[in-house]
Amino acid sequence: MRYLSFTVLFCSLFISKFSFALACYAVVNNSDIATETVRVDDVIIPESAENGSIIWRSEIYNRKVKCNQAGVDEYAYFYPFPNITPEELPEGMTFGLVYNEIYYDLESSGSKIKTDIYVKKGEEGNGNINVQVYIKKNGTISGGYNGDLPIYQLDGVGGLNGTPGSNYKFNLSNLSNIATGNCSYTLNGIQSTTTVNVNDNLISNGQTINSVGSVSVTCTPLGRLKNRTANMHLYTTNTSGGDFFSTDKDGLSYQLIMDGNTITPSLTLSSPLPVSFTLDNNAKGSLTFDQKIFLLSADKDWLYQNSEITAVSKNPDLKMKMDSFK
Repeated sequence: MRYLSFTVLFCSLFISKFSFALACYAVVNNSDIATETVRVDDVIIPESAENGSIIWRSEIYNRKVKCNQAGVDEYAYFYPFPNITPEELPEGMTFGLVYNEIYYDLESSGSKIKTDIYVKKGEEGNGNINVQVYIKKNGTISGGYNGDLPIYQLDGVGGLNGTPGSNYKFNLSNLSNIATGNCSYTLNGIQSTTTVNVNDNLISNGQTINSVGSVSVTCTPLGRLKNRTANMHLYTTNTSGGDFFSTDKDGLSYQLIMDGNTITPSLTLSSPLPVSFTLDNNAKGSLTFDQKIFLLSADKDWLYQNSEITAVSKNPDLKMKMDSFK
């Protein structure tokens, strides 16, 4: 008889716990939903992007939530990656959410984040969540994730409710199309010999020489970067400072002009010039440089020896660094 009583009691507790597992739904367009999936845009980030940088953000989702079947008075919680093991998560990515203006990098499914939604035993609890999901770069991105990755599930204090379709789950899809890319560049014709006409215009306004050089970029992987835009930062390691680069003629200096922007020694790595390249079907692009010659001093002997002279541009020491892809 004792054995029978124990069995009945055990079964009663099990059924009670199962029956009163918290159920939470999001209310969207006046309908209760248990699953919401958001497609991540195709994302290509530079290989040089720093770890910890956010590479994608969702919209801010405001969802009305209603919960019931609480077996005890309890709060609802975000449970990260329900029924997903750490080994299944995409390599090189950290997922997180912003809730109540606090950033949470999500860990394994064994952790949880408390919401403001409180449910009394046997009653219905209602509330709202404002959530934004983000992805950070965390190492080398490879492999992605095929299918819909559950980012979080709303559930009770006791853990995940195993009843299918009973708890709101937020998924991300298209994660296999997050990848890294890179561009190499070549500078042509910048350090060149230029013919300069010595006349009043040179003395008063300077001279502009069109298409004196160019910069070309080649980006990989081709399949992901063709017909996109590569945004890069152009700067100089020239230490002369000031507003002009030098030539081999004393008092004769120059600036470079690219896409309407003036390039001077003041462009440093910490204060670069943003440059955009429209990539073709081979993931290549190019832009040309114009050169503007300035006479900074009119008392040089060479100026009055010939009506036409040649000048060699000294190396402007230009460099480029990847910024982003579009």
